[in-house]
Amino acid sequence: MAKNKRVCQKCSKELVGDIRPVGIGCGKGVAVMVFAETPDRNWIQCQRCNGLICKGCCERPKSGFCDSCLIRMYIPESKPKVKTNREQRGGKK
Repeated sequence: MAKNKRVCQKCSKELVGDIRPVGIGCGKGVAVMVFAETPDRNWIQCQRCNGLICKGCCERPKSGFCDSCLIRMYIPESKPKVKTNREQRGGKK
């Protein structure tokens, strides 16, 4: 069976490389697994939406988030401007 090719959700570029476990540690009832990316890895998987995006299509790939999710998380939606009482009566601020 052929392996499915992964492609960027934005530009459809083929995604290469992988993330592999490189170590396991235990101590005081806690187990930790350490992962590292292969040198040829050219993509991220968004931590919020799980989308696969090539690093070239992502403004801040080290953040771990695609641009859409990063904007939604850190830029508050613009609220409609509420007029002051003076503005409603036609006066200046």
